Amino acid sequence: MTDRYFKVRKQNELEVQFAKERDRTEPHGLITAQLEERQDLQTQIKTARRREAEQVLALYRDAARFRRMRESREQAPARVRDKGLDLG
Repeated sequence: MTDRYFKVRKQNELEVQFAKERDRTEPHGLITAQLEERQDLQTQIKTARRREAEQVLALYRDAARFRRMRESREQAPARVRDKGLDLG
């Protein structure tokens, strides 16, 4: 009985040591995985923000181009009248 007791006790001690090691390293692995996931998400966020900024800039450029076109059309008849030409 004594031999078996020591074998079981040794086995239990090894299992406890293994569990402690696992418990110590497991949070580190989770933290590492979360940091990697966060880096991926940050990259996606930066890409989305850059794309959105480019779209907003394109809209501003389109609006400015439209304003210039409208202003030039509004000014064209006035220039023609000033030169004495009749379009109608």
